[in-house]
Amino acid sequence: MSPSSSGPRLGDQEARQRALDPTQSFIVQAPAGSGKTTLLTNRFLTLLTRVERPESVLAITFTQKAAAEMRARVLDALARAEQDATPHHANDAAMLARAKAVLAHARQAGWDLDKQPGRLRIQTIDSLNYWLADRLPVLSKAGVRLSIELRAKPLYREAAERTLEQLESPGALADALSRVLEHFDNEVDRLTTLLAEMLGWRERWLDEVVSHVTTDRQDTLRRRLECTLEDWVHQALARLAACSGPDLLPQLLALTRSAAGRLAATDGKWQALLLCPIDCPPTEPTSQAIWKLLGGLVFTADGQWRKYIGKPQGFLAKGKVVLVDFWATWCGPCVGEVPHVREAYTRLHDRGFEISGISLDQDKDKLTQFIKKEKMPWPQHFEDGGEQNHFAKEFGIESIPTMWLVDKLGRLNSLDARDGLAAR
Repeated sequence: MSPSSSGPRLGDQEARQRALDPTQSFIVQAPAGSGKTTLLTNRFLTLLTRVERPESVLAITFTQKAAAEMRARVLDALARAEQDATPHHANDAAMLARAKAVLAHARQAGWDLDKQPGRLRIQTIDSLNYWLADRLPVLSKAGVRLSIELRAKPLYREAAERTLEQLESPGALADALSRVLEHFDNEVDRLTTLLAEMLGWRERWLDEVVSHVTTDRQDTLRRRLECTLEDWVHQALARLAACSGPDLLPQLLALTRSAAGRLAATDGKWQALLLCPIDCPPTEPTSQAIWKLLGGLVFTADGQWRKYIGKPQGFLAKGKVVLVDFWATWCGPCVGEVPHVREAYTRLHDRGFEISGISLDQDKDKLTQFIKKEKMPWPQHFEDGGEQNHFAKEFGIESIPTMWLVDKLGRLNSLDARDGLAAR
């Protein structure tokens, strides 16, 4: 095949030709298999014809495989040029012409490349860094010849352990490490592992941290990190709310708020759940406490579903039938039901029957007097707001008296238990 039979002309041939100009710099972006290595090989050959020593031209790759491939391309072109091989097409002819120019320049300069191909500097970036450090042993503080360690995890672990050893030495580093350790409940091994893992990804954070070491910029870095963390928490809680579904979450919040009302009397952390709106899923970072409380109600400490939710979680004990009575002293039918409810309580309380009264009264003193007069020994729940208090709103109570009956398994047996209460 003659050199002129090059086949179709590449659409970017002019750009490829310009990229060979050694007086200019270029960024080449192209998909795999588009000839980037061939282009770099041609530029490398072009540059070799313009230097006094081959070591003055440096080609850097990220991987050893890429470096080996490019070196093979260059040496193959020089070998074929030495043999005066026939080019396969016009582009190959151009590369062979450059290779012949390199050989002529090398013979004139006495490079002896056929016996010393190692003078061609085609290497990985790690290899270049090693070469630079090896040339400046004093300034690099290495003291000995360096080598590249491909399995660096043990070294990262050792570096993390040495860092934590500074806890024994007073100073700013020891103070900072102490604060971090507090966040990890003094789990030294866990912190050591995380620090070692961070070293493996140091290109992602090292520049950011080093550029903010001064006190006035530490606040800037802290705000950036906190904003990133808040974003991450918000996204995680939004996914959690979406998994809960539009119907389940409001029901769960409504049920647990009544339980939180009992628990809040002895543990203030449950107040957050009492203040949480049930119609809007809590996804702000500050609502993490609410999700933790909800999780504690349905999951055990080791993350398993609870087999039973009862009194420790603020709900009435298993094994009892419970009448939930929504009523008020100003409601005539409610007052008329009191003797029947009291009779059922007297007859069945010893057999596991409980009543939980929820008053929609406006006047607590009047309610207290009425309860004392009518001898009503079961617990009564009162909250300001009357018919519009949060119990009435959450459970959708539109009229009273309303009586719900919950069976021994915690299932809602009836939404209208007024008729035949004792029989039920």
